[in-house]
Amino acid sequence: MLTVAGQRRILTGFPWTSGAYSLVGLIRPRSARRVKGGAPGPGSAYRPPMAWTWIFTNLEGAPVADPPGCAVMTPFPTQTDAETWLGETWKELLDGGVDAVVLWEDARQVYGPMSLHPTP
Repeated sequence: MLTVAGQRRILTGFPWTSGAYSLVGLIRPRSARRVKGGAPGPGSAYRPPMAWTWIFTNLEGAPVADPPGCAVMTPFPTQTDAETWLGETWKELLDGGVDAVVLWEDARQVYGPMSLHPTP
């Protein structure tokens, strides 16, 4: 591979110079870069980042009006992060008046309502 000046370019494998991502395409893989006309390339597998959010509900299924201080209202980057956080804080949520939770991925309900109460 030659540069504009005709010098030999050595691919180091550093993520910003070669491989699946380049400095320009840190967010999107090369297969999803825009082509003429502004649309993603053919066969693009690009999906924008998902937002994983918990909705805190009462026994009737209505959102809790005043969630406890430990409740995270900002989205999580992955489902694993959201579920790990819930596994660490479900007792505080239950003590704070949350009876069940519903997990959403953007506008799609993933599962729930899921009770926080222990099974008898």
